[in-house]
Amino acid sequence: MTRTWQSLELFDDLTLFENCRAAAERQSFAALWRDIVRPGRHRDVDSVTSALELVGLPRAEFGERHPYSLSGGEQRRLALAGVLAMQPRALLLDEPFVSLDPASRRDLAAVLSRLAERGTTVVLATHDIDAAWSLCDEAVVLAGGRVVSTGSWVSARGTTAGGGAVRAPLLVELWRRLGRDAAEAPRTAAQAAEALA
Repeated sequence: MTRTWQSLELFDDLTLFENCRAAAERQSFAALWRDIVRPGRHRDVDSVTSALELVGLPRAEFGERHPYSLSGGEQRRLALAGVLAMQPRALLLDEPFVSLDPASRRDLAAVLSRLAERGTTVVLATHDIDAAWSLCDEAVVLAGGRVVSTGSWVSARGTTAGGGAVRAPLLVELWRRLGRDAAEAPRTAAQAAEALA
């Protein structure tokens, strides 16, 4: 399992490719041990290149740029690429959407969806109910430092996770107001538009 922090950890004096490789190397104890035993060997270039491609920062276009030339959303995706270069089976994200503009939020959500489709387990810690609704199959709701519910988002009775401790996702509320089954509410605005067309 690997993780990302809410604050970014990027090196301004390194290129994007070097940042991604450094992030992947420093988070692995095995990599540290390899450097002691076999100095000069680095994480496979292909895994770093693939991670940059996956997050929408292709090496050919972005690899030689520096982090200060990126938008906040691109910097967040670069930090994610460093973790993805380790090819984790599970990923813990702490407030990944904080301070992102709508376009960057959509881009990051698309990356996380692709990861889930590829079989990576994504654990998302967030206050953004709508982002969690669009990305997560199940929810663990905390209130006042305590777990108030776990499991599916919408129960068979139509109540949402948290039992009133948190608001329902906007698309669930929209489906309710339209007289539709909340358990079948779409996960994204695009799905809602398609269903209502």
